[in-house]
Amino acid sequence: MVNGILGDNEKFYLIHGQAFWVKNGLFESMYLTTPREVPKVWRDIGFSWYLSYTQIYNLFECLGFEVNVNIEPQNEIFKGKESFKARLTAVNSLRNLKVTLNFLYGIGKDFNSENTLYSMKFVPIKKKGI
Repeated sequence: MVNGILGDNEKFYLIHGQAFWVKNGLFESMYLTTPREVPKVWRDIGFSWYLSYTQIYNLFECLGFEVNVNIEPQNEIFKGKESFKARLTAVNSLRNLKVTLNFLYGIGKDFNSENTLYSMKFVPIKKKGI
């Protein structure tokens, strides 16, 4: 069952409350924001929204991802309060997967503060010629 259609070739399906975007019949992306429930299989490997930047970085490395820093950890003012901001991209070529992790709006102030992850976007790695 299609839950939404944005155009002739772009649709999304809600599966266990998560939106899976499909374009031209192929998986395009999945985007999650806190505090959505983490799938059990992710919890089983140690993932939680409440992990710190450092813990998430290390977890993805342990899972075989190459982790790149896109936005260096920094503080910014959000709603009049200091908050932590950073962005990581984790790539696993064997799994054909790229994950963008945005750390925003959290009350923590540094890379060891818990609960600073705001969103994750999962996309397949585009193959040349496809």
